Amino acid sequence: MADIHQVIDFPSTIGALEITILFSTGLTGILVVQMYLYYKNFVSDPLWIKLYVAVIGLFELGHLVAVGHDVYAVTVTGWGNPEALVRYVGISATPILASVVSTMVQLFFARRIWIMGQRKGAILCYILIAIRCVAAFATGCVGLTYHAIEPFLEDFEWLLTTYISIGVAIDILIPIFLCWLLRSVRDSGLKSTASLVDRIMVWTIQTGLTTGVVSLTSIIVMQTMKNFIWIGLYFNVTRLYANSLVMSLNTRAALRNESSSISIFTSGDFSRAVRGPSTKEIAIEMSRKIDIDTNETHESHKSNRLTDTTTTV
Repeated sequence: MADIHQVIDFPSTIGALEITILFSTGLTGILVVQMYLYYKNFVSDPLWIKLYVAVIGLFELGHLVAVGHDVYAVTVTGWGNPEALVRYVGISATPILASVVSTMVQLFFARRIWIMGQRKGAILCYILIAIRCVAAFATGCVGLTYHAIEPFLEDFEWLLTTYISIGVAIDILIPIFLCWLLRSVRDSGLKSTASLVDRIMVWTIQTGLTTGVVSLTSIIVMQTMKNFIWIGLYFNVTRLYANSLVMSLNTRAALRNESSSISIFTSGDFSRAVRGPSTKEIAIEMSRKIDIDTNETHESHKSNRLTDTTTTV
């Protein structure tokens, strides 16, 4: 046992993994609560959004199980076996699981940029998301052939760093584009909703900054500290992605309770559109909260109902 302690620094490796699984379980619990609130409060949402949330939840659960499997294998079934303490089969597969969740979340927010009329910005995000997804799958597939973290990092640390770095860039670009579009709405002269737009902008920035900062920190720690602390940061980014999406859907309930509401969509989704001076088709409606009569026309109903294109965080 003394030889094992000389080879492996338990506090910064096994200890880091145990702390990781604790935080991951807590964040997953928050996600479950958010999903429950979503399905309870937004029964009328389109089916594809409900399925979207469900798929993210399932992959998050799979990610948690993969990490938990390795922690259990190292600390229980493989304890005292030096070979078992360096083999991580479940963790090797996590880049693939994590990439599915992060890609789905980033695509969802990039879609909002597209719907709001900033097509070039959305296309740039789509391209980066596709590159990141390919890099993530490559990282996972290569990792499955290693089953050990240190040999993998010696050969493919550049690939893992590239994959995470592209994610950081996307997390920064999406809030920038969304805030730019929201800023144009705020400056459009509808000052009664300025405070609401400011609030949405803050939520948008927080969403990108949280995942981006944690991902960037994991890269820095991986490059400067030869232990597993970066793994804890990297694994929990996936939880933050999932929570950010479901929370963004749930914040619509808070907006409904405001004295004003805002919906932004394009003419491709609804029949009414306002063409801006730069030929971007952006339909903007800012109205006081009213009771919609059940006998109103179908057109009026579509312009007042909140959909997945509501610009919340």
